[in-house]
Amino acid sequence: MRFAGLLDRSEKLRARTAKRVEALSAASTGWRMNRKVGLTFGAIAFAMVILGLVSVGSLAVIRSSVGGVTDLSQANQALLRVQTQAVAAQGQLKDYVIRPDEKLTTQLADTLDQALDSLDDAKDGAKAMGEIEALKSVRGAVEDTRGSADKIIAAQRTINEQVEKELLVRGPAIAVTLKSITEQAHNSGNADTIYSASVAQAQYLEMRTNVTRYLSDSSPATAKMAKDNLLDLEDGMNVLFDKLKGSNLSSSADKVIVEIVAYDKAFDKVIAATNVRNREVDRTLHVTGPALAKNADRIVHAINKVQGRATRQRSRSRRASFSRPRSGAPRTRKRTDAGSRTRGRSGRAAPGHVGARRQL
Repeated sequence: MRFAGLLDRSEKLRARTAKRVEALSAASTGWRMNRKVGLTFGAIAFAMVILGLVSVGSLAVIRSSVGGVTDLSQANQALLRVQTQAVAAQGQLKDYVIRPDEKLTTQLADTLDQALDSLDDAKDGAKAMGEIEALKSVRGAVEDTRGSADKIIAAQRTINEQVEKELLVRGPAIAVTLKSITEQAHNSGNADTIYSASVAQAQYLEMRTNVTRYLSDSSPATAKMAKDNLLDLEDGMNVLFDKLKGSNLSSSADKVIVEIVAYDKAFDKVIAATNVRNREVDRTLHVTGPALAKNADRIVHAINKVQGRATRQRSRSRRASFSRPRSGAPRTRKRTDAGSRTRGRSGRAAPGHVGARRQL
């Protein structure tokens, strides 16, 4: 980035040194030869030492500049990769929530690991730009995303386990037992028992509907309705149990109550895990994701600004080198007015010159 300016300063220093040597040479015209030779060669040696030091410094700065440009380019590419990988990880998280698949968890972990590895390539460039804190924020956001992903995956696994091993097992068992109680109540002809069993069946169907809806929309309002349905069903089964006391159906009613209690506990676990999952998804999409993008964009913008300034400096230096006259270029001789009058428009010599030539 300082390369073009350094070349200009080196060129000016060489020119000034050459002029000083020429001036010293001219001033020493009347000196004795040994004094002239000693002083002139001493000055030339001093100038060569100065020019050598400048050349060594130029090479060091050139090497440093090339290394700096490489660091900035690597940092720019690394941060762009991190942003792309972060967006891909967010997409994989959403896909996993919508369609839980263990293959997605592996892909998600690999994507976030690659993002963290890419940040190592951006360290030197961010340090050169004075954006180490921004890079730390980017790394923190990626690590937070990784932590949120782990919580989301664990919560979804809990949801899947409770649904598959509890809700989808105990729910149908409750339905079958309630149907059996209702049919036997009809056969006995007990109107109160028939009515209570029918009410319990209706409450069960409403509860299953809202539970299924909650598993789809994860709405707190839907969860509240399902919990209210479970309380109503438990109360209805207690009424039915009281009416079935002393009959062979009381044990069946008691089993239904036990199943409802276990179903309710499993549903509570589903709600708790769903809250954790949704909270971490929202945090990833609305907190860590934007923070990552903001700090990464900040570093990339700083790098692009410096690279753009360096490009403009090189362009100006290149234009200046092309427009500067070279010392060894031949000078064109201008035609004098006298020379232009010696020949007419046809290219023939003027009459006066012809006469002079004849006299000669």
